[in-house]
Amino acid sequence: MGSAHLARRALAIALLALPACSAPEPAPSVAGTYATAVSVASATEGCSLPVQDNPTVVQTTNHDSVVLLRHAGTTYGGALHPDLTFTTRPTTVTVDSVSYAMVVSGRFAHDTLDATVTLDYGTAPACRLVVRWVGRRAPA
Repeated sequence: MGSAHLARRALAIALLALPACSAPEPAPSVAGTYATAVSVASATEGCSLPVQDNPTVVQTTNHDSVVLLRHAGTTYGGALHPDLTFTTRPTTVTVDSVSYAMVVSGRFAHDTLDATVTLDYGTAPACRLVVRWVGRRAPA
């Protein structure tokens, strides 16, 4: 056998020994409506707000790299990472002359949403409230 033939054969054997490469599987879709239970996780002493359960409607855009969450009339948007974690950009809502700056951070797993919402508001005293959202996605 010639050296060129032996080189081709060695290359073919080496290629067969390599692990199979395939495109990564796309992240599962997280879009849908989640029946979200809301509870206060922590609050600055002397600060409180009423909370109540509300559905959270989740949409994704830009090939599932951006997540939009609509909860109780407010929409939050931010990056959705490949591991299905996210943090939204700060969203400010003003009610009765009080501004509430809110950021939602969490993750999606097995048709569930588990997130914390950090609300900063007020100046005298400055208040921080951390609220937990936990919800299961309704069947499509």
